[in-house]
Amino acid sequence: MFDLVAELAKLDTTSRFIVNYATVFGYCLLGVAIFLMLVFPAIQMVQDFKKAIGALVGLVLMGLIFFLCYSMGTAEELTVISGDKVETIAAGTMKIVDACIFMAYTLLVGAILVLILTSFARYIKQ
Repeated sequence: MFDLVAELAKLDTTSRFIVNYATVFGYCLLGVAIFLMLVFPAIQMVQDFKKAIGALVGLVLMGLIFFLCYSMGTAEELTVISGDKVETIAAGTMKIVDACIFMAYTLLVGAILVLILTSFARYIKQ
C-alpha cells in the first residue's frame, strides 16, 4: 500500500488528474451496476409474483446459511507477522471472513449433494 502511495506521489500533475478521475468514474460505474442489479430483479418480481416467491425463499435461505456460518465463526483477534510488519486483524473482520469461508464450504457441499441426488433421481426414472 505504501509503495503505491509513493509511486502515485511521483506522478506528474496530469497523470494524477487522470488517476483521480478514473477512480471516481470507476466508483460511479460500480454504483450504477449495483443499482441496476437491485432494480431489475425488483421489476421482475412485480411482473411475475410466482417466480418472486421462489427467489425470496432462496434469498431467505442464503441469509439463514450466512447467519449460521457467522455464528460458527471465531471472534478472536489475529496477529499477523510479515517481515518487519506486525498487523492485527480485528475480531469482527475475522468473524466475517470465517463466515464467508464456512458459507463457501457449505454451498460447495450442498451443490455436490444436489448433483448426486438429481443424478440418482434421473437414474431411477429410467
